[in-house]
Order: sequence, then structure tokens, then C-alpha cells
Amino acid sequence: DLFDSYHPTSRALGAALDAVRRLKRARIPLVVIAGNHSTPRYAHVGHVFEVLARFGGVHAVWREPETIELGDLAVHAIPHHPDPQLLEQSIRAAQPREGLANVLVLHAGLDGLARVGAGESGSVSISGGSLEAAAGFDYIALGHLHAREGVRVNACYAGSLERLSFADQEARKGFVEADLSLATSDSGRVRFHDTTPRVMATIGPIDGSLDGDLAEPIID
Repeated sequence: DLFDSYHPTSRALGAALDAVRRLKRARIPLVVIAGNHSTPRYAHVGHVFEVLARFGGVHAVWREPETIELGDLAVHAIPHHPDPQLLEQSIRAAQPREGLANVLVLHAGLDGLARVGAGESGSVSISGGSLEAAAGFDYIALGHLHAREGVRVNACYAGSLERLSFADQEARKGFVEADLSLATSDSGRVRFHDTTPRVMATIGPIDGSLDGDLAEPIID
């Protein structure tokens, strides 16, 4: 998820737009799909990706699946959908384009893979059969689950960059780099880069009956 909510704060939206501007200045194209967090629950609510779509060089996909060609690369982008059957139909309908490197990007959990993020509001999981149906893609970039997980030689969850709850105690956080010029069997084809997330601290019990401001014992 790019945003934690379909109505992000001004600060969060500003941080995202600053990053988009840096990518645009560096002439790096950006493809981003909507996840369950950034998708409104009601159709009449405007989508925050409408703001991103106004920027040149940004391919924001939220209404329906799209295929974006970027030079010799085809990105098949399938955004979150609350109906797992329709989501699986979109995955099975996606077809690699001849003569191009093909990457499938989708946002969903995977049946049988219990990870942080799977029980969130609006969460949707797909079957292993759907993932097998997409085996012809050079790489499948999976989003939604918070922990890094390689589920096929050509498919990987990168995980979240930050710990978003106390249930998310994954030791390593970071992002995945896929080098499609290397063979699928090459161990360096998909590399994980560690980042340093914000510290999440667990404090002991505090007696709430104490007189005075509780902020001091919490901070200490």
C-alpha cells in the first residue's frame, strides 16, 4: 500500500508527492497500484490516486487492470479488488506480451500463507492455482503481506518498509530489486535490500491510578 488510508493526511500526501517529483526529475517512470488500504469502501468516494494520475510519468492504476509498456518492459498492473473471484479472473486473463520483459504487479494475500496483513479490513487472498497460472511472467511483484516472502522462483513479497503494528515484529525490513536480465535460476536475480525502519518499543505496565500526568512515566 502506498497509503495507510484512502484519505491520507496532508503530511502523508505531501511526502508521496515529493517522492514522485524526485522520480520525475530523474526521469524514472513510476507504476503504482491501489491496495486495500488506499481503496475506498464506497464507490462514491473519490480515490486518492486521482491526484497521482495528474503527474506526468506516473502510472496510477486503481479502476481496473492496465498494461503499461515502458521501453522493452511491459508492466501488467492489477489493483486491489474486494471480490477474490474477480481478482483471480484478472490474474488468469493477464498475458505476457511477446518480445518484451513482462512483470505482473498485484496486491493480495496467498491462501495458506499466514502473515501480518492477511487479516486487515478489505484483505483478499488468491489461490496458489492463480499464481501458477501466471508462471509465464518474468517476475511477479506481490504486495499486501508485511513480511518478505519468496513464493516462487519468479514471485516475491517485498514486505512493508515499516512496522505498522505490534504484531509486525519482522526482523528485517526493506525492498526487492529484480534484475530481469539474469536467468530465473540466478541467485542474484532477486535481491533484498535492507532498510532501517523506525524503532517500535514495548513498554511495561503503568499504574493508571497514579496522580498527575501519565506522559512522564510513559516517556521514561
